[in-house]
Amino acid sequence: MKLLSSVAVFFAVIPVSPVIVDWPAERPLICQFFLRRGHMYIHHTDDTKRSEDDYSGIAVLVDVNEIVFGRLPFHNARNKSKRETSNILFQTARGSQEADNYFLLIADRYRLERKNWKDGYNNKKNCKMVQFHFSVPMLIKKNATDPNSPKFVGTYNVIRDKLYYTDDDKERVVHVDLKKKFDSGYVSTDGFEVLCVHNR
Repeated sequence: MKLLSSVAVFFAVIPVSPVIVDWPAERPLICQFFLRRGHMYIHHTDDTKRSEDDYSGIAVLVDVNEIVFGRLPFHNARNKSKRETSNILFQTARGSQEADNYFLLIADRYRLERKNWKDGYNNKKNCKMVQFHFSVPMLIKKNATDPNSPKFVGTYNVIRDKLYYTDDDKERVVHVDLKKKFDSGYVSTDGFEVLCVHNR
């Protein structure tokens, strides 16, 4: 009951645009980090590496004017203490922000499917995409042709047409005019994935 009430407050504070999928409190898509036990909060985020890095938690930070996403490494997510938090470096429109009070995407009531940008973002009939307000979580492969290349979790802002994420050196990375570059073919969509939701 505590979880549902906290999620309900989240949706009351952050209104969702009518054109964006609404995630009802009785079928939550998120939970607070310290309430993660018992929830399906670890996701298969990479198909190529055969290690713990294949799996991650996807963190959701509710900031003052935006919602942003980051990667919770698998070894951090396994922490046995229910109350112990794990700091994550998020990238917002204003810059880097470290936080230990955030939510996690959960797949209790939904199945999350990774899809390439062109099959997900550009194909909304077949992809009920994870999106909160103007923010879309994205999975970014540094080098799509290299199986050992790291993968990151970032935030695509549909209004600004910008992608923000933290790389493997903990540096801030920003892609400007991303959709324009995808649509023009200037940048390949390989290595850029969104999450599509299916009811269980």
